[in-house]
Amino acid sequence: MQTSVDLQALREDYREGRNVIHSYKARAGLNTNAPEAIEIAYDLQAGQYIRNHASEPDYYNAYTDEQAALLDVHFPDCESLLDAGCGELTNTALLFGKLDAVPRLFGFDLSWSRVHVGLDHFRSTVDAECVRRTQAFVGEMSGIPLPDNSIDVVMTSHALEPNHGREAELLRELLRVSQRGLLLFEPAYELGDDAQRANMDRHGYVRGLGDHCRDLGGDVVADHFTQVNYNPLNRTGVTVVRKPDSVMGNAPAFVDPVSHTALHFDVEDRVYHSPERGVVYPTLRGIPILRESAAVLATGFPVPA
Repeated sequence: MQTSVDLQALREDYREGRNVIHSYKARAGLNTNAPEAIEIAYDLQAGQYIRNHASEPDYYNAYTDEQAALLDVHFPDCESLLDAGCGELTNTALLFGKLDAVPRLFGFDLSWSRVHVGLDHFRSTVDAECVRRTQAFVGEMSGIPLPDNSIDVVMTSHALEPNHGREAELLRELLRVSQRGLLLFEPAYELGDDAQRANMDRHGYVRGLGDHCRDLGGDVVADHFTQVNYNPLNRTGVTVVRKPDSVMGNAPAFVDPVSHTALHFDVEDRVYHSPERGVVYPTLRGIPILRESAAVLATGFPVPA
């Protein structure tokens, strides 16, 4: 990737224990969290969440117990679930075994490295049927490569977190692809005390998720702290949003993240092709990279018969 900040310097900052997003902002002269900074920070952390889960299994089991219970209460009989910002699929692997019904699962993250290490861990943790029903890919929350109303429920877990200023943009896209609604596990600015709000201000974390969802036409049916929390300065809230109108769902299949037109997988070259836009999206170690920034202009690529 091209970056406006020295990537090697940021890797050194990470090795020395500095906050990479803060380092990026300082080096680039920014006062907001750039998407590029978030991607680099997450990519450098690849594997850390797997280690966290191994060291604190009781907390993560309790956290996903609560997630599963809320999903079953608010969206029973969920047939498809999108974990937006899935990281290393650590929570997802635990969640799968706790649901009343096993849905078809889609998960994406900004970072290829996190998806790569996460898939290895996921496949060693869940059974073969769960693996078969799961599709993980690299994508951006601002341009999800799935059709309108194609996923029963879209869930996040501290994935919207570092995107203050982009709340409406990202929530609009999450609502677009969901058919029934959203289940958002994110730090709760409005519910927090002065110490939590100050901490969230310092890190540039999201706020006003419920209000933004209402402005976008969503019906907010729950907005409260979760019972299970880890960091007292970053307590998790759950915001449950239903789409008020029943709409005809579309099949969950990959589409171009910009035009939302169909992508065609070329088996020989292992790429996803958009004939309408004349671009292809690569795969790496079998993981589709379906981000606009990864698109290769290829107007001469063969159009499927």
